[in-house]
Amino acid sequence: EKNNDICILPADNAQQRSNDPNIKSNLAANDLESYLVEDDNERHSLTNDNIELDVFRNDQEATIGQRITSSRMSWDQEKDIVNISIIQKSYASFMLQLREELFLPKSITNSISSYIGTLLNYVESLLEQNVVTYDSSIGSILSSSQTMHNSPKKTIEIEMLNSTMNQVRDAVESIIRNEYQFLNYCKNYFDYNPTEQIIVSAPGEKLDYAYYISMDKTLFSIFNNQHILIEILDNIKRQQKITTNNEDFMFSFRNANYGTRIDDDNLLIQLYADEIGLTNPIGVKKDQHKMFMIYFSLEDIPDQRRSVILHKFSCTL
Repeated sequence: EKNNDICILPADNAQQRSNDPNIKSNLAANDLESYLVEDDNERHSLTNDNIELDVFRNDQEATIGQRITSSRMSWDQEKDIVNISIIQKSYASFMLQLREELFLPKSITNSISSYIGTLLNYVESLLEQNVVTYDSSIGSILSSSQTMHNSPKKTIEIEMLNSTMNQVRDAVESIIRNEYQFLNYCKNYFDYNPTEQIIVSAPGEKLDYAYYISMDKTLFSIFNNQHILIEILDNIKRQQKITTNNEDFMFSFRNANYGTRIDDDNLLIQLYADEIGLTNPIGVKKDQHKMFMIYFSLEDIPDQRRSVILHKFSCTL
């Protein structure tokens, strides 16, 4: 304790981000310029533009990653005493990088900040599971599960604190260590299904690809939500009851003449097709890329959910 402020001795903390005030917002401009000059006359396809974008993103991610790693090494070497002002300065620098270098909107950075608060709540819960109760009157340490008639103090060993923080840090860093590992975590925790790449060009032609998302897997994940499934079934029954009493009502194809051939146990799916234009900000042919997208919606979804964009599911690009 110093000057009535509680100070914390620094540990190897991955949340410390970019303390150096001399960091400049560069966005790897020199690397990008040299890359765009190279083979400028040969890059005339969407495939090559995508390669440019991937290389630029990889260089940008590597630059930011090196900067954060450099900041962490400097932090470990200096072993400065931290206070709230230093934490605020570090976090403000990190947010500035996200907004000025990566051009993330305010809504995204606010979401990141909100989740960091949630993450700290999780850490607090982990620490509470390892506290011990200290009775200063008899100088003994008891388990937190034991009942004390006086007012014992709850404490946690510094080794346990460091161990817990290191475990949380390693768990968070392991998720985004590389793209393959990140996708595996998404598959394990959320049943994430990556897109399937399909070659649509003929042999000998320039390679063109389509990207397919399985409709079966998408529908399976939707109907795993019991609440949505009940809403859809109730909506079908409600519409059938109304059209039975009044034949002038038609909510969907199911209520038309040919709709009577549809089994009541089947669901109606609407397919949409759209051509979209893409802008590649670092490509030599801006605003000239066209892509064709097919997506679908469940016809039997209740009206209150029909307008929600999340209920339009992409299946092919």
